[in-house]
Amino acid sequence: MKPSKFLETVEILENKQFETISKRLQDPETVRLFHSFIGLTTEVGELQDLFKKKVLYGKEIEKDKIVDELGDVMWYLGVACNALGVSLEEVMEKNWKKLSTRYGDKLQFTEQAALNKNKEAEWKAMNDGEVKRGET
Repeated sequence: MKPSKFLETVEILENKQFETISKRLQDPETVRLFHSFIGLTTEVGELQDLFKKKVLYGKEIEKDKIVDELGDVMWYLGVACNALGVSLEEVMEKNWKKLSTRYGDKLQFTEQAALNKNKEAEWKAMNDGEVKRGET
């Protein structure tokens, strides 16, 4: 595919419902989640950059810088939790239930379990037996 054909396809398929999108951005929860997710992406990128410098350039990892970036990640997780009205404890508990379903109560990692996740069982464990509804 030529670059010009690719750009023509982008032009055709791009979501241009700007008025609708603008209305969606009037919702404070949406704006807060947008802020959180952009922030998380930025901070994780900064963590990746620190690690890249270690692996590719031989720089020593500066623990203080990593701790600083992890703190920023936690901040943006907090923004998301607040926007959704959930606690960090709830998020952690659901994650524990999911992982213990996948790897057992002692969380014994195996590649087989990692590759063959039972998403339905994990969802039920995370949500006290509630069956997952259709994807959005």
